[in-house]
Order: sequence, then structure tokens, then C-alpha cells
Amino acid sequence: MHCIYKIWFKNNRYFYIGSTIDFNIRYTSHIRDLRKQSHKNRKLQNITNKYGIDNLIIEPVVFCIPDLNRKTLIRDIEQIYIDKYTNDKYLINISKNTTNPADLGRYFANHKSKNVTLQSPSGKTITYLNIRKFCRTFNLYRRKIYEVLNGKRISHKGWVLPNMFTSNSNQKITLIFKKLNFKINLV
Repeated sequence: MHCIYKIWFKNNRYFYIGSTIDFNIRYTSHIRDLRKQSHKNRKLQNITNKYGIDNLIIEPVVFCIPDLNRKTLIRDIEQIYIDKYTNDKYLINISKNTTNPADLGRYFANHKSKNVTLQSPSGKTITYLNIRKFCRTFNLYRRKIYEVLNGKRISHKGWVLPNMFTSNSNQKITLIFKKLNFKINLV
């Protein structure tokens, strides 16, 4: 069942908006992770700990008709809902953008057969069909490559997302982290 879903609490106004191509599996994984204290969304985990999992409600908001491009369709509809509530202080989604690199990284992490494209330390762009084989071939740690894909880490053993850095070492590159309000200068 392809749908956009909402997680909310009976006794407060906090809510989370998500999308899935299988609601039953996603529902079960949310509940399991929250009970095990291992949910990736720390805001949702903390609010669940405070108000109790018994007050948690997970319900579909919009059902989508599956088609060949179903992941894009679902993400587009999810983005409309997130945009609608972006300024609401009770929205607890970590990412307010369904197409940012962190989300794509999570998508690749959950679907190991998808292509992975990274830039090598020498500047070559390399694409592999499988993350596990990619990591084995180049002697890399999968978890750290996932962090690069998720945007939690800039690089691992010199491997970066394509076009993030240029191969010209004389060029000064400035990355501006808007959320953190500081600059990192790389030479």
C-alpha cells in the first residue's frame, strides 16, 4: 500500500510526515525502532519516550496509485505536505526536503542493488551496482560510505560524492555550512 503517512500523539501537537511503498512494513519498523530506543529521528524518539508509545498514532493520510515512477510520485506528494507544515514548530521531521542527499543516501543504504557513484581520491568518478561489492573492492567500511551518502560525513579514505571537490589541488574550496553558520576552508 503506497502512501503518505502521519505520526502524531494523542496528548500533544507534535507530528511527523513520511512516505512508504509498504505501509505495514514501515509501521512495524517505526514501532520496533521506537521500542528498542534506536529510531533514527531523535526528536521522534525523545517525544515518544516522554509521552509514551501508547499515545502514538501512525495513520495513512494519502494513498498513491503505484506506477513505474512510484518512488518519485510518493516523494513529490510527501514534499507538498512537508512544505505545507514547514513553519509549524510541531513538525518533527529531521529533513524538510525529500530529495536532499541525506534522503537519497538512506534510499541507497536500504536498496543495496542500486548504483553507487563516488569520486575516488584520484578524482575519477566510479559507479558500482552494489555498495557491498564497492566497499570490498576498494577496502572501505560500508558504514562510513553510507555516512558519506547520507551527508553525515564529507569523505571516507578520500572518497567523496561526485563534483564535491575538484582534482586541482591549487584551487581553494570553501564549503559554507548554512545550518551551523561557519565556514571550512580547504586548500
